[in-house]
Amino acid sequence: MLQNLGDWIKKYRKYFFRYRKGFYELPYFANSPQTVNEGYKSAPFIKYDKTNNRFLINNVFLKANTTFYNIEEGLWIYFLDIEHKKNIKFTPIFDENIKDNYYLFTISEVRKNFKIQVLSERKNCYVDKVFWTLFKPLSNPVYLNNKNSSGYCISVYFNEVWLQKNIFMNPEWSNSRAAEFLKSSHKLVSWPEVSGSEPEKTFGFNEMLTKRKSDFTANQLKTYSHNLINHFFLALNNAESCYYYDLNNDDRDLIFKIEKYLLENLTSDFAGIDALSKRFYISPTKLKANFKIMYGTSLYQYFREKQMQLAIQLIKTGKFNIKEVALKLGYENASKFSHVFKECVGKLPSEI
Repeated sequence: MLQNLGDWIKKYRKYFFRYRKGFYELPYFANSPQTVNEGYKSAPFIKYDKTNNRFLINNVFLKANTTFYNIEEGLWIYFLDIEHKKNIKFTPIFDENIKDNYYLFTISEVRKNFKIQVLSERKNCYVDKVFWTLFKPLSNPVYLNNKNSSGYCISVYFNEVWLQKNIFMNPEWSNSRAAEFLKSSHKLVSWPEVSGSEPEKTFGFNEMLTKRKSDFTANQLKTYSHNLINHFFLALNNAESCYYYDLNNDDRDLIFKIEKYLLENLTSDFAGIDALSKRFYISPTKLKANFKIMYGTSLYQYFREKQMQLAIQLIKTGKFNIKEVALKLGYENASKFSHVFKECVGKLPSEI
């Protein structure tokens, strides 16, 4: 494996942060946690803190802090805190000669920061997205991240031996939705987006990210990792809906750009399917289908929910009344805005 990694570094070093189609590309060797670690250790711009099992990056492109633990045979966990200073595209590279490949389960919270004009003020605002996703071996997708976005991620790697020994040894899993997925041709499955506070409430998300290796016992990490995976499989089995997507990277890139356009125009009326399809050269049918495959909801519903996230931030500043917020988000009628707000948030704007 080390020889393969050495060859990989020589081959792809020249492509680190290559600029293409609006993004700086960063390839990484993604077969397993071992290949990820060895690739990071060999990268010239990454500092390895061996004492704390930590990788540190701080350059003109991004700032990142990754801590990892090999909990037991076939099971690893990673905690990542990252800020993107430029548009970054993480591209996985796989070596088919490596036989011990890993599943990857992630909980990631992405925060996209931007500024909007509200009356005479420029306001710093953000929208959050949370994803719970399970990737099959050799299926990690390309990750696109916009400048000024940041995020937290907990990643758990486990191999087939560990999965069979620790999860599917229980007969109740044999006919579960998770088992169906693992037998299917789908590459990944995602639990529909949950509230931004869910990981923190359930798993101490932020607390786990800020601790160091010395703060954990082996049993704590083992219990935490097992609970994460079991919770995901149970939620997947009991959820009213989950979604699979097998879009190619070009289709994913395009939907990502369309989502970015929607977020940049939250203070305008929804553009409409026809206008979006013409702007991004995609058929309306494919646009609607691919967006729902990636985000589990329609374009309009997604746009409206993000608008209401923005509305909450503006209301909480105490500087704007309900009517001013409604007008800024394109609602001429404050009553209609309040109705939509309650549909999305579960309470009236005046109750925030």
